[in-house]
Amino acid sequence: MLTHRPHRWGLFLATAFTCSFSALGATTFEEWRLENFTGAAQTDESISGLLAIPRNDGFSNLLKYSLGLSVDETPAGNITRIIGTDPLTITFNRPIGLTDLTYLVQFSSTIGQNNDWQTASLSTAPISGNTEFEQVTASDPQTGPLTSSFTRLSIRH
Repeated sequence: MLTHRPHRWGLFLATAFTCSFSALGATTFEEWRLENFTGAAQTDESISGLLAIPRNDGFSNLLKYSLGLSVDETPAGNITRIIGTDPLTITFNRPIGLTDLTYLVQFSSTIGQNNDWQTASLSTAPISGNTEFEQVTASDPQTGPLTSSFTRLSIRH
């Protein structure tokens, strides 16, 4: 399981997102790995493994694969956390047809206390003119006024 939490406000604060899936046709991490690495790097876990960060950009191969990115791209702008809405919402695009991943979006009003992460239901919608990605949206299941809210995207392989 990979949980990416770069700062206390949740994932990436962004106003828009764009994704290009350079590993077109890859439906498993192994296929993506073979398309993004060559030679000895394909079998070197420290370079092409799930949790490897070969470009030293802070983003693992698993996160890049799960968002439909090549190893050279970063997910900045691919995830939108909508602030000021009730309930708090997170939206991201994911490739259609990945067969080896589970996506969970979780919310908490505290972080590091009582492990009170709540898993939200995911809704998906097609993206007009795009047959490779679908838009995923999750809303905070907590109700009532919140003094703070944290979000995490958990991707399990």
